[in-house]
Amino acid sequence: MNENSLLLDDARAVVRVRSARWLATRGIAPKDFDALAPRDRRRAVLETWRREREAAAAAKPATTATTGAGTTTSTAKDAGAAGGKP
Repeated sequence: MNENSLLLDDARAVVRVRSARWLATRGIAPKDFDALAPRDRRRAVLETWRREREAAAAAKPATTATTGAGTTTSTAKDAGAAGGKP
């Protein structure tokens, strides 16, 4: 999802439209995002959306997994930083 969210700010309209459609089909597109809107409007919507996603990720409780090596605790943010899917 991170790659598609970054592509919403691409200079090419076709890239933004395809990315927005991809995210929309998964129910995770930014509310009120218009891929063909002026850049300032798109960026304002994206900034709001990113802040909301960060706040939601911070509010999620950490998940705990037990392995043979011991117990590890991670968050959705940790998975994204490691290249995994939250």
